[in-house]
Amino acid sequence: MSFQSSTTSRLPTTTTNKYFKWDTQAHKEQSLFIHQLAIIEQVISKAVCDHKRTFAVRVDLRLPKGEVDSSNKVLKRFFASLKAQIKSHEARKQKAGGLVHKTNLRYIWVREHNHSLHHHYHIVLFFNKDQFSTLGNFESEKVNLFNRIVTAWASALAKPFEEIKCLVHIPKTPHYILDANSLQFTGQFNALFHRVSYFAKVRTKQFGERHRTFGCSQK
Repeated sequence: MSFQSSTTSRLPTTTTNKYFKWDTQAHKEQSLFIHQLAIIEQVISKAVCDHKRTFAVRVDLRLPKGEVDSSNKVLKRFFASLKAQIKSHEARKQKAGGLVHKTNLRYIWVREHNHSLHHHYHIVLFFNKDQFSTLGNFESEKVNLFNRIVTAWASALAKPFEEIKCLVHIPKTPHYILDANSLQFTGQFNALFHRVSYFAKVRTKQFGERHRTFGCSQK
């Protein structure tokens, strides 16, 4: 689900730091789109329905200097590549006789343009924790989740891995684990929702340029 910027600019907003029982990053100087908060809650809930133990990862994706993508098609290529890598990993593991914990990749993204010359993307990715439970060593040449993410972004941009690696930024405390069977589940959900509520903020979104500023997985 996603919104055209011309429509998004007229959606209701809130400066209250609660969305029902969940904490948000809204305050009097930072308004959030209410409908986008609803979508964030829905996607997180669907991810947990898919996988009782969910591994969520925050990542920022930047474009190479001088490149502009007005249509966000680069994101579609990124998600397609990451999904293909996951399916390939599952197929290899199954062929080798290993136990396969399938992942239905879900995601939420926001396109922002702040002080930099180019826009960038904030993304949260949702995986089956029984298959992916860590990003891995960022400096390792071994295949791990971080390198899969870089590979997907490099594929989307049709650029070499090493050239694109610096454009994939992992922010501080990027990992969130949601365990639906845990007594801490409500707190886990709230912590992630509070972090991702930032995606719904009005400031730094550009309106009237006929591109989407917010979106999520469809199924």
